[in-house]
Amino acid sequence: MSEFVIVTILAPALCSLLCRFLLADPLRQVTLALCESGEGASFWRRTFLLLVLAAPLLTVLLLAPEQASASLWLDIREILKWR
Repeated sequence: MSEFVIVTILAPALCSLLCRFLLADPLRQVTLALCESGEGASFWRRTFLLLVLAAPLLTVLLLAPEQASASLWLDIREILKWR
């Protein structure tokens, strides 16, 4: 059961952090280019970070099976399937 909880929380969080790491510099450049004065750039970067971190976690919490099955891989497959 503990593996199930760890995977359902850590996997999306790690994927989110990876996306954040890969897109941080391009996002900074784009927001600075779009926000002429630069005042709104920090807002959009923080909004992006919040969405990138929260969306996968909320998706897993909404779509995860209520109880763990015998196989962790079956649980992961069930989480990733569209319902």
